[in-house]
Amino acid sequence: LKQVGYSQEDLLTLSSGLIWIEFLFCAVLSLNASFVYEREGGALQGLLLTGVDPQSLYFSKFLFNLAFLLVLEAFTLCCHCLLFGLDLSSISLALFALVLLASIGLSAVGTLLSSMLACVSGREFMLPLIMFPLFIPTLGAAVMLTAEILSTGSLDISSFWFTLLCGLDLIFLALGSVLFQFVVWE
Repeated sequence: LKQVGYSQEDLLTLSSGLIWIEFLFCAVLSLNASFVYEREGGALQGLLLTGVDPQSLYFSKFLFNLAFLLVLEAFTLCCHCLLFGLDLSSISLALFALVLLASIGLSAVGTLLSSMLACVSGREFMLPLIMFPLFIPTLGAAVMLTAEILSTGSLDISSFWFTLLCGLDLIFLALGSVLFQFVVWE
């Protein structure tokens, strides 16, 4: 993009949105396959018949999805920096904290929705259609905070966007843990 007239400042401005679009598509691809094997092989029903608490099952699947998503995001961010020639070494800690916070919300919503859509025949199309509108506030906060980190080099934890992101994470985790037990028994 430098060859077509974009300066380093323009690349930083564009990168805050591009990074999260890349992360969102990685999340959709990884979450689509999250519960498929458990549903198709009957492993989920077998786990539930052993007396495992559905909330424990939700949080274990959530943690796995979160860890897998963080690995994908780290790889994607490295590729993004290489392609756009960005140096994020000075802000890596603040950016990692933000990516972790936003990924918690994304993984919480995605785990619940992928468990709901595991038996649906068009789950590859349904998950983005349902997840994107639910994730728009979190995505907006993440993009605004990323732009702030890229411009100032720090993460302001007293900002509205940070408070919104933390609140949405708590809401998504609470709703996911409560609603998951109704999803898995259906």
